[in-house]
Amino acid sequence: MTDPLWPEEPPADPASPAPLDDPIAALLADVWTQPQVRKAEIVEPAVAPADESAGSIPIPVPAAVQSAISRFSRRGFLVALVALAVVAVALVWFGMRVILDSSDGRIVSAESDRTKPGFEAIVEKTPTALVFTTTDDGQLDGATLLALTSEGDGGLMSIPVETDVYIAPTPGAIVPITLRSLFAANGADAARSSLGELLNLTFTDTFILRSTDLAALVAPAAPLTVSNPSAVTVGGDELFPKGSIQITAEQVWSYLSARSDGSSELDRTLRQQAFWKGWLGSIGAKGADVAVQVPTSAGIGRYLAALAVDRLTVETLPVTDLPGTPEEPVQYRLAPGLTGASAVAQIVPFPDGSPGRRPRLKVLDGTGDLSDAEGPAIVLAAGGGQVDIIGNAPSFGADTTSITYFDPAQREAAERMRAALGVGEVVESKQTNSALDLTVMIGADYQTRTSTTSPGGPGA
Repeated sequence: MTDPLWPEEPPADPASPAPLDDPIAALLADVWTQPQVRKAEIVEPAVAPADESAGSIPIPVPAAVQSAISRFSRRGFLVALVALAVVAVALVWFGMRVILDSSDGRIVSAESDRTKPGFEAIVEKTPTALVFTTTDDGQLDGATLLALTSEGDGGLMSIPVETDVYIAPTPGAIVPITLRSLFAANGADAARSSLGELLNLTFTDTFILRSTDLAALVAPAAPLTVSNPSAVTVGGDELFPKGSIQITAEQVWSYLSARSDGSSELDRTLRQQAFWKGWLGSIGAKGADVAVQVPTSAGIGRYLAALAVDRLTVETLPVTDLPGTPEEPVQYRLAPGLTGASAVAQIVPFPDGSPGRRPRLKVLDGTGDLSDAEGPAIVLAAGGGQVDIIGNAPSFGADTTSITYFDPAQREAAERMRAALGVGEVVESKQTNSALDLTVMIGADYQTRTSTTSPGGPGA
């Protein structure tokens, strides 16, 4: 489901979907592309306040126990309850020790000092929004990825709507279809899901802006100053010249949707990107309190307000074109040598992966400086991993980076993460209580690796 543009209250976090098979991975090669270094956003472990309103969970009592209780006095029943409570406390204590004592299965650590061995914290995923712009009758016209990369940094990626995504109409059959065609045939949810599969990304939010919605949303920030990358000419008439131009709210849809004579869909995508830059720039100049007339604590207003003041990284999805015909427009596919994970890495350093597509990682520093694990964590995410926990190893002084897997089915994923780092050894663990797929401990060899052993990225 897509989110409302301006909800009265922030929506609740959706439940995690069940893992799916991976029909796309076989079509794409896992090749590194260099991301920009970002600091990890870390959620420190916290003690949740007691919920006094929450009721207790009912425990079914077997018939034999009910019969026995009926034969005892009230005093005997109370003694039995006390004994049951003692057993319950013992089970809870035992369960907590299993979590806290396991060197590879902790969710959060008992150690709260980030400079000490054993510290671990949950990594906050990069918030992302997929924005579909449509005609008033619901035809897809544009797609843009917004990302709140880190404190003070944001990202924007324009996606050509003629880009191929992939669907499985029957078991074992994978076929390409353009994003626009899938949206028209199966709706926004199907288009979002397939684009998420391509980019190996679960979008935090999805918004649909119809042409009239967009004009109303832009109006408080208009007129916009836009650096138009190419002249827009329709039927020989120039509608918008190349260069710096002013666009009113009423002109926005014409500027975005016009198919200029002799131009490609990629040219139009670049024009849409210029619009977003001009819009966010105007919001930044006028102030979100004036130029964004929807709540900025949630919905699309949250992204507009944040990206208007952030340092903005602007990109276009790297694609290659497929020859078209008079009957069929030119289509695009993800550029050779790239994966979805590497394509979005620069603006989404800590992604929430597409269901079942990314191995879940714990990344630990073994050298004595937690910041030494942050750059490699971004490299691992660009290589297709999902970093859920970051922290310190149980002890420092590690010379060699290790990538530990707990299930033989994850060995291939461990090898891919090793290839992304360019150093390290893959280790099989006999432990079976790991909450995550892989544990990566960064050693001194990562900091001293040479250009011949590293694929690039932070610290290279």
